[in-house]
Amino acid sequence: MGFEKNKHRKPKERFMGIPFSVMKHRDYISLGANAIRLLNEASMQYNGRNNGKICFIWSQMKERGWKSKTTLTSAKKELIGKNILVVSKYGGFISGKGEPQFYALTWQKIDDISDFDMDINPTIQPIRSFKI
Repeated sequence: MGFEKNKHRKPKERFMGIPFSVMKHRDYISLGANAIRLLNEASMQYNGRNNGKICFIWSQMKERGWKSKTTLTSAKKELIGKNILVVSKYGGFISGKGEPQFYALTWQKIDDISDFDMDINPTIQPIRSFKI
């Protein structure tokens, strides 16, 4: 009979969440539409254990509806400039092949991700507070 109360529970599904404290902060409020859209993409990638391994590979972003690399780059720069995203691993051409750049959400702790070397250290606390 103890199982009856869970009978109508909805199945768990991942969701993306941007805390109200972030959304009420002047840095978020001042973001352009493309930066907010990219922040939604970053929040969607975050699963609670991979902060620091968020990336925006053009082929995937194009499938998600992005039309311009320039717009994507501008949105990344805006989020970094407002300290809402931070680069966790720098990309570029290493050993003759392009390596993606990775990012972390600043309102979450930077995760220690096994078999993934970052250019920043994992943290216990978020690297930024969005208290107003």
